[in-house]
Amino acid sequence: MYSFGALSGLSLLCVPDGSFRLYASSGGTDIVTLVSKDLVHWGSDDGSMTAQGISWDGGAPDLGAGNVMSDMCVAAIGGGYVLCYTVTNPADPWRGYIGCATASAPQGPWTDKGELLSSSVSGIKAPCNPFVTTREDGAPLMVFGSAEGVFVQRLSADTLELDGEAQIIASEVFCAPRLARHGEVW
Repeated sequence: MYSFGALSGLSLLCVPDGSFRLYASSGGTDIVTLVSKDLVHWGSDDGSMTAQGISWDGGAPDLGAGNVMSDMCVAAIGGGYVLCYTVTNPADPWRGYIGCATASAPQGPWTDKGELLSSSVSGIKAPCNPFVTTREDGAPLMVFGSAEGVFVQRLSADTLELDGEAQIIASEVFCAPRLARHGEVW
């Protein structure tokens, strides 16, 4: 059983049936979900007042020794769902990666696709807090924070690969950056 007080790194998704799903990190090693029809009363898929671990198809990500999972975003992309998450190691806070998983339904099961963007490959220190959205043409974008600022990264149509290099959009460090479009302006 999960304590509601132990949840962090929240992501809220409105699903086609009119319900809402809240995804969150629990203790750094698991992602849990809560469901609501009114944004007031929350529980698990079976109606109990507990959070439940999301179901993984083939096993949860291998975090490696000492690593923790946090800061996720769940988005509906191309007829399916993508869950992006941050993996870090408190002993080496400048390193880490953003990983992703996919599912055909918001309740899963989720298939981990592994590392999407890492500090060791990109050179960006401590990538974290991914947020996935789409451009006007439907192409996915990921905005994320880091120890160096806020970046935006184009993604492939299925969100499983990077498309080009990340571009810095703010040199200040922000926690949980988001992009919103209003007409023609982001």
